[in-house]
Amino acid sequence: PVRDEDGGVEFQASSPDEVAMVKFAASVGVHLHERTLKNMTLKTQGPHYLTYNIIKMFPFSSERKCMSIIVQEENSHTYQFLMKGADVKMTQVIDKCDWLDESCQEMAQKGLRTLVFAQRQLTETQVHSFMAAYDKANATLDDTRNDKINAAMDMLESGMELVAVTGVEDQLQDDVT
Repeated sequence: PVRDEDGGVEFQASSPDEVAMVKFAASVGVHLHERTLKNMTLKTQGPHYLTYNIIKMFPFSSERKCMSIIVQEENSHTYQFLMKGADVKMTQVIDKCDWLDESCQEMAQKGLRTLVFAQRQLTETQVHSFMAAYDKANATLDDTRNDKINAAMDMLESGMELVAVTGVEDQLQDDVT
């Protein structure tokens, strides 16, 4: 969030989807109070503040059709893996859900692009095992690198809990005619 002189808040993000999600969260009482490269703080009712340390971010890639992040809640020290992406990717990583396909199909018929959100609690051991495998895969210099990175990501991207499905209207970028 960027605060102006009058106390107003504007959000800057790499994607308009992210700004929309932050604004939606605020509308239901969860406000992004602060965000740096290393942590984020949310303000909830009360007010209560929750600070999450960012362990690892995985930016969106069109190849993977998703983005994700590992965070650790500062007070409880619990770890979470959060992920958002296209329904075709996310149906592969979440536990079985009877209504997901139908919801995505309904939104697609309305011309909306679906985004699916999922989460998974992680133990400290799982985080350390993943990070070791991911760092080793990233250091690989031969043509097996991508396969090794995908294998490391598979350690996290399974058994995830569906959190939400959204429909986003794609709008033309400013420079598109």
